[in-house]
Amino acid sequence: MAMIDRQLLPFALCVALLFGVGLQSVHAQDRTLLGSIDPDTGQYTATEKRFTVRLPVSGTLEEIKSQINDSVTAGRLAVSVTTGTNSNTYRLEVSYVLDRQLRDTPFEAATKKTFDYYRRLAARAFPGTITELLWQPFELRGNPAALSVYKQTAGQNTGPRYHLFYLADFGNKLGFVWTDIPLVEENLTIEDAIIEGTAPPAMKGLAMLHSLKFK
Repeated sequence: MAMIDRQLLPFALCVALLFGVGLQSVHAQDRTLLGSIDPDTGQYTATEKRFTVRLPVSGTLEEIKSQINDSVTAGRLAVSVTTGTNSNTYRLEVSYVLDRQLRDTPFEAATKKTFDYYRRLAARAFPGTITELLWQPFELRGNPAALSVYKQTAGQNTGPRYHLFYLADFGNKLGFVWTDIPLVEENLTIEDAIIEGTAPPAMKGLAMLHSLKFK
């Protein structure tokens, strides 16, 4: 966390939690979730009903719970979705801005620095060189948001991996979605669809952010 600009702390409050470094958190054990799931709608409700989000997976309650982990720290809640071995994964993180003075950094500048931090975390977790393919601002229900797409290549015998980062500023709350898309082999048609946002995993990741509602 020391490498992050102090003004970026609310935007990247939980990045150290992604790979088990830094802050202490309370994690779900043996798929016993802190939040709850409605299998009929695919909706996840966070602990203390702080927010709801539509999950990118479906099935029975047991099937959905087998793919979900959630965690809570001071000022942050996170939900991780694993769709299978070497398959797409999704992570939603909600951070609460506790100090308004830390919000002086313009959203675009803070977002780019935050995405760069997540990029370095991805580089630590997976082998290969990471290249940014797209950075794009947009609005989400009138709130500033941004998307960044990164491509990670590990070698000739390994397909590329794509990381999609979405961040939306809801005032005193921030929503972040990380979509991880590994491919078996290079496929420029799929890559174009990922960049355009029409690939199913990309659409599911963005849909998570769009479905995020606060109580």
